[in-house]
Amino acid sequence: MTEARALWFYIELILVPDISSLGLYHDDFVVSRSLQQPVTTTLAIAGLLALLLTTIYFRKKYPIAAFGILFFLLGHSLESSVISLELVHEHRNYLPMYGILLTISFYTLSTTSKYASLRVMRSIPLILILIFGSITTIRSSQWSNLFTLHFMEVTHHPNSLRANADIAHLYAFLPSLSSADAEEKFALGMRHYHKAYELSDRDSSGLLGLVGLSAQRNRPITQSWLKDLLYRLEHHPFSPSFANSLMSLEKCVTRGPCKSLSPANMDQLLQAALSNPSLYGKARSNILFSRSHLLLVGLDKREDAIEHALMAETLMPSNLEARISFLKVLINLNEKQKARAELEKLKRRDSAEAYSHELDELEALIETASAL
Repeated sequence: MTEARALWFYIELILVPDISSLGLYHDDFVVSRSLQQPVTTTLAIAGLLALLLTTIYFRKKYPIAAFGILFFLLGHSLESSVISLELVHEHRNYLPMYGILLTISFYTLSTTSKYASLRVMRSIPLILILIFGSITTIRSSQWSNLFTLHFMEVTHHPNSLRANADIAHLYAFLPSLSSADAEEKFALGMRHYHKAYELSDRDSSGLLGLVGLSAQRNRPITQSWLKDLLYRLEHHPFSPSFANSLMSLEKCVTRGPCKSLSPANMDQLLQAALSNPSLYGKARSNILFSRSHLLLVGLDKREDAIEHALMAETLMPSNLEARISFLKVLINLNEKQKARAELEKLKRRDSAEAYSHELDELEALIETASAL
């Protein structure tokens, strides 16, 4: 039901590409809960059926229009139909839009019209080119600056979870000119992370940001955030981006800056993630390696650290990045002989020498530790 409205939204973007409607993310697109909620759902479905039936009926009289409209509908038939994918993305419109533009171009430039009206008709593509060119120039200018891009995204899509999380992350890591400037950026980052948190009762992005930024700035962490985050990490669909956030947070905890988040609390977060059945593959392997590092460095549990490192390596035995992570664990555990053996295996398997520089650094680290 929602995709019926999305198709008309795509047509609107083609014909009237409003800057405020365009965006990297459209996760704020309103979901149709019934045929009447919103009421445009019924109108959208009826409109698409009418468009399809009219196209088929007049296909012989207007073959180019029929081809263009059917090309557009067919182009969206996979990603904008009943298959359970994310609702709206502009890139889905790139190829299907050719059908609409072909139809407009053909009939406005057709030589079958009278000469006077032909000149008027031919001005339409020129006007469209000027409009499209101007909007492309504006968007290009916005994309040329990372802060401007994310600021405009959240301005145009204030209810987009991803837009809020992106600009919050940017505020968190922007350099500050003074302590007052740093405090202002911290407050803005927390505000947008909190907005992302409020926008979904399932997604963990906002909560990970609130906990991570508070820990990084050594601010108190609200216990209700931790409790809710533990539940979401364990029970709701797990995104690979959550794994990256957890890994970064674990490194911050074990290396010292994130003092307001204890290693025990960090371990609870990693265990919650590992209990999630939707965490699998490379992301699961990375979380296992991350917990292995925390167990060794933060909690001084050597045997448990070895066990998790082995599970992580076994999960992705053909992945060189996973094997390199395993090698790092062996070095941290001071298992020099096993580390040398693993290093030789990695060198043989890295035939393209994509990791040669990193392996050389790890070899030097092993030798330095042996000399000590």
